[in-house]
Amino acid sequence: MFARYKWQLVMYWLILFGLIAFGVFVCWDHGLITIILHSDQSRISFVIAFVFLAGTLHCFARVHYISSETNCLIGLEKIKHHPKFASSDFSERKLLIKSSNVPNSSISLSYLRLSSVFDLNDRLSQTNSNTALDILISKAKNSHDTGWFMVDVLIKLGLLGTIIGFILMLASVSVTDNMDVASLQIIIKNMSNGMGTALYTTLTGLVASMILAIQYLLVERGSDRLIERSIQLSLDFSDSESLV
Repeated sequence: MFARYKWQLVMYWLILFGLIAFGVFVCWDHGLITIILHSDQSRISFVIAFVFLAGTLHCFARVHYISSETNCLIGLEKIKHHPKFASSDFSERKLLIKSSNVPNSSISLSYLRLSSVFDLNDRLSQTNSNTALDILISKAKNSHDTGWFMVDVLIKLGLLGTIIGFILMLASVSVTDNMDVASLQIIIKNMSNGMGTALYTTLTGLVASMILAIQYLLVERGSDRLIERSIQLSLDFSDSESLV
């Protein structure tokens, strides 16, 4: 089961990050990164690297947050297996929740309280439950749009480097008046530099966007699982009275 144990999502991300770091080291060892940086006249590869690093740090922050909330949820789920849970009333279940040492800031505990304020058959309770669900989803997926925006920016930066590379390639032809052997050699060299800029920036942008997208896919799976388990926990508590 996904994110069943404490800090499991962090462990998954660390494994993925280790593979990414190993791949970067191999590329650096074979001189591929040096070739890309030296061939990119537009210097867009540096911007792509910066955006990728910022996205990776943001992704780790979200992974750590979701893992922390999952740990709180695990503490609440243990209450269901308590011997007194099935036969206990509202006050005893409330004591069980307090004994779990889950902080009040936990989004799972907040959702559990908000979604169980009224009787589920009441129309007001349905409105309250929908509002609580919206809040849960908003907190669990907070700023994920920023991450996917950075993934899109990486692709756009790669395409921008492609356009700049072609401009540099065509500019080397337009500024030449004499078509002697020496001029042709310069033109070919400048065209190859422009083509290198176009191809390497495109390659860098696409690879960086795919790797960052994999990281955010892991975050999305963790947040979806957190929401799903929080809803299931609320249903398990739905036969009790108010938790506030």
